[in-house]
Amino acid sequence: MGAWVTWDQDWPWYFCPEASAIFHHDRGLWTRHPAVQLHSVRPSFSLEGVEVPPPVNIFRATVESSRNYLVCLGYGRISIPNTPVFPSFLEYLHHQAREKQMEWCTEFVSIIGQVDTLIEALQQGQVHIVSDGSFVQPFAMAAFVMENETRECCVTNRIIVPGSGEEMSAYRGEVSGILASLFFVNHLCSFFHIQMGSITMGCDGEGALYQSFHEDTPQSIDTPSFDLLMAIHRYRSWSSLRWQTTWIKDIRTTIRYLTN
Repeated sequence: MGAWVTWDQDWPWYFCPEASAIFHHDRGLWTRHPAVQLHSVRPSFSLEGVEVPPPVNIFRATVESSRNYLVCLGYGRISIPNTPVFPSFLEYLHHQAREKQMEWCTEFVSIIGQVDTLIEALQQGQVHIVSDGSFVQPFAMAAFVMENETRECCVTNRIIVPGSGEEMSAYRGEVSGILASLFFVNHLCSFFHIQMGSITMGCDGEGALYQSFHEDTPQSIDTPSFDLLMAIHRYRSWSSLRWQTTWIKDIRTTIRYLTN
């Protein structure tokens, strides 16, 4: 079936031909299991393992446990794909959007000012996003603004909400703005290797905020914009930041903020 093309930190078993052993990986710890029947049709290995340093030249393996042995059912090399080098964050962002078929999240994104100040503010928990959605049949739109407290860097984005005409609503616009914000921030952290920090998300859609950030939602596939909400929860689970929310009660407050 070809080579494994990614390194999966959760994959437990590997085979090393030079060592005539299989290796078990668990949260950074490696144990070596020596061969006991290497020349049989299905090579077998000791159930007892010894902790060792990370091995080299290993193959990802499929291993099952029998009563007396560990049996290697097969193995394949791990091919590390060539990672393209991007001269700027925006080029990286647009590439990721194309790869994930989420171009609508990034088509109109703009960064004004020094990104370095935004990164520092993220790490210090001094960045906020204000997002808003609108609906004029049959179209829904969204926008967000992301700034640090000194406004030395400002990110703006307009979003044409994805979906069919019957799906469109102001609520879907609100949810799309939140998802586009998460998509942007997650890839900003990935590109600049940001491992910790916090950010505040503001929105006048109380229901959209709740469904997007409450752990027990959405509760049903019948929930409006279930597809976008599930994507939001997935991106939140991948985020290295702590997300806080604030409900902006008065829509005019949001409009003033977006236009200042």
